[in-house]
Amino acid sequence: MKKGSFVFFGLACLLVPYGIHAQQIKQEHSEIKRDWVHTDATWYGALVHQHQNFFKQPFSFQGIEAGIILNHKFLISAYGATFVSTLDVERINNPLFLYVGQYGLLIGVEQNHLKPVHIGWLLNAGYFSLVGNKADFQIFRIKYPTARLGGLVVSPQVYGVLTITKWMKFRLGVGYSFYKFNEQPVVSQADLQNVAFTFGFILGKFN
Repeated sequence: MKKGSFVFFGLACLLVPYGIHAQQIKQEHSEIKRDWVHTDATWYGALVHQHQNFFKQPFSFQGIEAGIILNHKFLISAYGATFVSTLDVERINNPLFLYVGQYGLLIGVEQNHLKPVHIGWLLNAGYFSLVGNKADFQIFRIKYPTARLGGLVVSPQVYGVLTITKWMKFRLGVGYSFYKFNEQPVVSQADLQNVAFTFGFILGKFN
């Protein structure tokens, strides 16, 4: 074999594997790009009930969620939850009627969505407001409350899902609500923070 041919053959042996590797990288990049471009997105809504102790008394939020599910796995939505009536407690030997509402964003991940029963994780983060008064009042109509405050609420949660139909699921979960605000004599973080049990119906096109 001539010297020039030998050099050419050697260079070919070195470059061919590089070319194959480069082609594989290009193909993988194209597949990732194609998957991203063709991300499956489904709108969903939910009616949710959250039950926990406030001021050592059991009470509940009623809430809604509205958002999207990406690739049948990732949840991104807005949510809102409120008391539907006032909570009657006793503070410093005096009655206190309370209303609490919260509003924010939610992100989550579901596993094995095609199975009739599967699990997931959620993280709610948003703003909450509390209004308190010595006398009972109609929600949203009080002008001069005894107590008024607001702050941050963060609620991580793990849950299970039961698929009922192609457009309805039932969610059952447990989490913990963390509250951050400037405490007042009648309201402290310990009065609000607690384990929370949730359930709700999720509506959307899931298959």
